[in-house]
Amino acid sequence: MKIIIQLSSGAYRLQELNVSAVPDGWIKVADGVDETPLIKNGGFVAPTFTDGIATSFTPDTAAWEAWKAAHPEQPQTDPIADLTEMTCNLLYEIDKLKLGVTES
Repeated sequence: MKIIIQLSSGAYRLQELNVSAVPDGWIKVADGVDETPLIKNGGFVAPTFTDGIATSFTPDTAAWEAWKAAHPEQPQTDPIADLTEMTCNLLYEIDKLKLGVTES
């Protein structure tokens, strides 16, 4: 069964669970509903409901763009380069301690 829940951001999160009843706070998604708008818009959609079941998703592009503008992607760093730099800095500090060097 596919279900959605609205997050504090206003976006909806889609989940597929093997359950017989819809958990509290969640909404059942009708079989065969096109989930593409939900996925492509980061969950920012306006669901249409029939008898409490989500039957379609209309993109809320304005909300999705506003959320992205407020949460810019952080540039990805190279974890190996970061670790190498940290290791070099640590070794430098260890060498200074061994030599009794203090910075003023």
